[in-house]
This record gives sequence, structure tokens and C-alpha cells, in this order.
Amino acid sequence: MAPPPDIVLNREIVEAYALDDDELRVLIAKERPELERRRLVYGDERPPLSITGKTAIIVDDGVATGTTMKVAIRALKRRSPREIVMAIPVAPPDTLAEPAQGADRIVCLSQPPRFLGLGYHYRSFPQLTDDDVMEALAETRQERRAGQRTIRRRTTTLRVA
Repeated sequence: MAPPPDIVLNREIVEAYALDDDELRVLIAKERPELERRRLVYGDERPPLSITGKTAIIVDDGVATGTTMKVAIRALKRRSPREIVMAIPVAPPDTLAEPAQGADRIVCLSQPPRFLGLGYHYRSFPQLTDDDVMEALAETRQERRAGQRTIRRRTTTLRVA
């Protein structure tokens, strides 16, 4: 059985909405089924790859608040990698400056001083469907079985300001 998902709270949001512990518990309980659904849909029967003593690279389409990246880093740290590298195309400078990110290294192509939102920095920024994710995972598994190591290039283009 997989470990329970990590919970990372965005304190600014919690404070802005004046959420108390009971309200947070209700919100967490409400979101947990979606996390489990995604784990079942996206997962397969094999255990996760071992990253103990290896470099783990987390790649994302960008970071706005950093909350998702913090969760990913926290989950990876439990698996004892040698180092964690965060690789992203765009993020606001203040988010990357936050020491709580927890990555050993950060590679970021653009840190615009006036960050208006992640989608603003792309010509096209569609929401991925479960089918899109499943297709990408299936391609990766097939390539791994064939011994191929390819870098897939998606059609999303970063707008460089």
C-alpha cells in the first residue's frame, strides 16, 4: 500500500481565509479522494523506482506559489536521494528565494520581476486531461522497456519576455 500523501499548507491562504484547524481538516478530507483517484489512475502495479543515493530531478512547467514543488520535494526526501534538483522554465523571484523550497539546486530559465501568473508566460497553456497523462506515462514505460532514453519535446512554448 502506498504511503499517505503529504499535506503542505499555504500559510498565506490559511491566514487570508482565517481557516481554523477544523475547517482545514474538512478541506483535507474533501481533497483526499481526488489524490487517491489520481494515484490509482496514474499508477501501475510496479513499485516506484529507487532513488536512494541518486540525483532526483523534478521538472515542472513553472512555479507560482511553490506549494506543489514543496510537496514533491518533501515526498522525494523521504526516499533518500543524494540530491534534489528543481528544473523549471519560469517562476517569480520571491518564490525561488524562499528557503523552504528544499531543493539542493534550482535551475530556472526566467524569473520575471512582474510575474502575473504561470499561463501568461506561455503561448498555449492547456489543462492536461487524465488521458494526456496516461498517454505520456505509457510512452515512457514503453521506451524504458525498449531501453531507450529519449527526451520528449511537447508543443508548449515558453514566451520569453
